[in-house]
Amino acid sequence: MGVRIRVRIGYGNSSADTIALVNTGYETDVPEILIPIAIAERLGIWPRLPENTTIETYRTASGLMKVYRIPGARISLVVNGVEKKIVEGCFDLHNHLQYSYSLMPSTSQ
Repeated sequence: MGVRIRVRIGYGNSSADTIALVNTGYETDVPEILIPIAIAERLGIWPRLPENTTIETYRTASGLMKVYRIPGARISLVVNGVEKKIVEGCFDLHNHLQYSYSLMPSTSQ
């Protein structure tokens, strides 16, 4: 069973409050926030990607998929309308992701 929490994600001067799935079992070297295109648009990072975006291609069961990795992401927990600890990491964005949000915990923290 997935655990969902209210979070505030941000990039530059933009932010968006949403619900995120946590503890996906996927671990990374730095915190990653997998976001749908709709949130990326609200944050101003899609369709015009920031200059420091890394584009990688992954082979999946459904074929090849491009993943856009964007450093400079911020995420914080929102409890009763109050923002808690802010964590910095990167956004992962791909065009197959439309509606789900997930947080990828870092193995380095």
